[in-house]
Amino acid sequence: MSAENLSIELHDSRITRVEARGEALVLQMDAYVHHSAGVPGVDAGTGWAHAAELQFLSGRSTPLPSQLPAAIWDGELHVGEQTLSNMVPTPLDYRGKVQLKLELRECGSLSIEAQGLSVTLLDNGRYIGDFRP
Repeated sequence: MSAENLSIELHDSRITRVEARGEALVLQMDAYVHHSAGVPGVDAGTGWAHAAELQFLSGRSTPLPSQLPAAIWDGELHVGEQTLSNMVPTPLDYRGKVQLKLELRECGSLSIEAQGLSVTLLDNGRYIGDFRP
């Protein structure tokens, strides 16, 4: 069996909690995660619901959402010079300049700038369905 590649699709995810943890700003999410032997969200695979944590090293944010949970309408992640539109690979452990920009369904937007990002799935997930492009 081939190894799976995983990516969080921001559009179908929601923020459940934001907290400061030491020097880090931590975003917890109910995440929709694409699993694929190819490119997640592009090639055929499966969709899963996972609890996920995005830990921003030395993170600074615009005002936090006024209500949580907050559904994500769209987003992009800037990792160094690379821009990832609506998809966040996981696991991820990156040191360097990052910026996450999110458009939320009912409560505006959120932008986080940091000096590193760690993305972790916190559970085994729940199968939602097959993904066919």
